[in-house]
Parts: sequence; structure tokens; C-alpha cells
Amino acid sequence: MVGFEIALVDSNVVDYALKLPTKDLAVNILRFVSEKRPIVTSEYVRFEVYRGLSMSKVPDAKRLLNAFTALPVDRTIFDIAAALTTCYECDEQTKQYRASFSDGDIIIAATAFKHKLVVVTANRNDFPAPYFSEVTKHTLRDARNRPIPVYELKPDIAYLNAMLEVCFPAAANNKRLEKRDGQ
Repeated sequence: MVGFEIALVDSNVVDYALKLPTKDLAVNILRFVSEKRPIVTSEYVRFEVYRGLSMSKVPDAKRLLNAFTALPVDRTIFDIAAALTTCYECDEQTKQYRASFSDGDIIIAATAFKHKLVVVTANRNDFPAPYFSEVTKHTLRDARNRPIPVYELKPDIAYLNAMLEVCFPAAANNKRLEKRDGQ
């Protein structure tokens, strides 16, 4: 795999696909994305979706989530997530927002970096620039016809590697992500 050919769906998009007012639109966006690239999810997304889910929604959630391969959260992802958290805290462009990034979003971001995946999310703020750049933007509408943007975001491996040089200068060579495709 060359990289960035597969989409990683965030739990908020799955949530929209499970709610009646946005279900059809979210499913259409997932279909549109899947016409360009296969879609996977993270085991962590499965956890987020099932956590607190009403029993009546479990069958629909299972059908939807079982349509995607779920990537495991392993030691490498945790290592990348820890480094990414430190970079977010050191980086002038993200440090003021660091408290707003949940551990789950950082794990999903680390999964995207490790596997070179495009993230499909309804919350652009969870995957901050310059670590992620916008590939495409779609729009859902909620029950009140308010727009809900859904983004396809590409992780910027070169930027993360540059920040690793700043945040972990002595260990940067051990933490650097593999460069591919001009990244």
C-alpha cells in the first residue's frame, strides 16, 4: 500500500449514520468516500460507538461497524499518540487547544499517522492543522436543516516529523515516522 488510499472513519460520522435525522446523508457520504477509497475504522471507534449506546441501536451499529475492518490499537499507536500529544503541547499552532483534544481523538489521529490513512470526521477541530490538511469537505444537514460539515483529512507526516525534531531532539531518529510519497 502506497498510503492515503484508505479512509479511517471517526466515531462522530458513525454516530450521525445511526441517528434518523442524519442517517441517510451520513450513509451517502460514506458511500461517496468508499467509491474513492476503502473505509476502515479503529477498535477505539468501536468502543466509542458502543459505549452508552441504547440497546435498540446496537443491531444497526453492529451492521454498520461490521462493514469496516477495525484496526487494532497497538503499542506503536500508543507511542505515536504520546508523541503527538507532546507535539500538540509544544507547537505554537496547537498548544492553546491541547486540552480540547480527547485521548480518543489522539489515538484515532495516531492510527491515521501509523497506517497513512485519510480521516473522515465531522469535527475538524479534533484533527488540527497543520498536522492534518483538508482533502475534501462534505455537508450533512441535521433535523433543523443546519449544515454539519464532514471532512476528509490527510495527516501531514512531514510536519509531525519536523515537530518530533523540536519536541524530542535526542530521540527523533527513533520516533520518526517512515517517509513515503514525498512526505
